[in-house]
Amino acid sequence: MGTIGNMLRGKQIHRTLNDNICVHISYCQALNAKMYALNILRGTPEESFLRLPIYCYSLEKKNLGTITYIKTSDDKKFEYLFMAIGCAVRVFQRCLHPIIINDGAKLKGKYFDTIFIAVGMDGNNQILPIAFGVGKTESGESWIWFLSRLKECIGDMPSLAIISDRANSIEIVIQSVFPNAYHELCCRHLLMNMRTKIDKQERTKILFWEDAKEYQDSDFKESLSRLCRALNDDCQTWQRQNW
Repeated sequence: MGTIGNMLRGKQIHRTLNDNICVHISYCQALNAKMYALNILRGTPEESFLRLPIYCYSLEKKNLGTITYIKTSDDKKFEYLFMAIGCAVRVFQRCLHPIIINDGAKLKGKYFDTIFIAVGMDGNNQILPIAFGVGKTESGESWIWFLSRLKECIGDMPSLAIISDRANSIEIVIQSVFPNAYHELCCRHLLMNMRTKIDKQERTKILFWEDAKEYQDSDFKESLSRLCRALNDDCQTWQRQNW
């Protein structure tokens, strides 16, 4: 049951037991069995939260330059976690372009907290995780706590650029915590937003990514012209007014 609980979703466990083993259980029973098996294998979420201080202490002791923070409420309940591994921070500061990509996503499990992440990219477009955080929601308060801790790790880097999604809370916080940083939006989020307003044509998607991957100003403008022509008259009017 431990292997099934680790590898399969509740619906898959339900179907496997019913079809292959002829054990007829409900979906809720299958999901509860999975969670019970995971608690045996990994411990309960509550036990994991209690071990966070020991885990963070061990990270800092065994990894030079690692920084961790745990914030709790007045009644000692968990609120935020931040960790940045020292070697990753040093690689980012010394070897990579000063570009940080931020994002947040909901965690699965008993507690639906949000994970925050800041990563860099090397010359081969490979991702370097710089810092992680956990908070209750993807709100401005959570982002300002996470990015403030991140700034303590990397300092004021000249020519820093930060890429994020279109969340207004992130934009406001970046202006507050990194006032001198250049802030732009993730191309994937821009494409998703654009595709809600136009027909979902594969040709448009190809032209968009060709434009996003142009690194010379002249090539970018030429590629953007092709994209504007493929969209509609409003885009071409915008292009004429802004160039």
